[in-house]
Amino acid sequence: MEIKRANYLASFIHFFLLKHRYVDAAVSHSMWVNLQAPDLRDAYNKGKFPQEGWENEHRTREYQSLKLMRKKLWHSFLLVISLGSVVLIYGIVGGDLNLDTKSVHSRINTFIGASVIFWATIFQLVGRPERTYKGRTLIEVLHKVVFFVLLVIGIVLTLGGIVQ
Repeated sequence: MEIKRANYLASFIHFFLLKHRYVDAAVSHSMWVNLQAPDLRDAYNKGKFPQEGWENEHRTREYQSLKLMRKKLWHSFLLVISLGSVVLIYGIVGGDLNLDTKSVHSRINTFIGASVIFWATIFQLVGRPERTYKGRTLIEVLHKVVFFVLLVIGIVLTLGGIVQ
């Protein structure tokens, strides 16, 4: 196995589409992070680090972390869809939902954008992976990337709806 720092863009794509490639990158990245410490680098060069079976242990741990974070991402999405549906039903039943043709696109953009911002916020609050000493594992880094991507998409949609 090649030990290197993970490419965050590729890992972001693998996070959603190719879990086996994500896990490979996460294991390699984890060892790369460990070897940044001088004492572990020396032990590695002397053949004393890592211990036998470390790769299987890390592979299992990274797969479980990936599975848990994906689950939290989609659970937070379902929460947003549920609450968004309640808001729409409330607007329809209360007669406050105004869908005139002049402003319907801007209202839809604003609603979707606000929902995506809400999704990012809920994911940030409930989706945090287990923290490590330095916070440099791939799952920790990708959690921040997923949050940031969702937040930017939501802000662009919301501001686009306001400007229209």
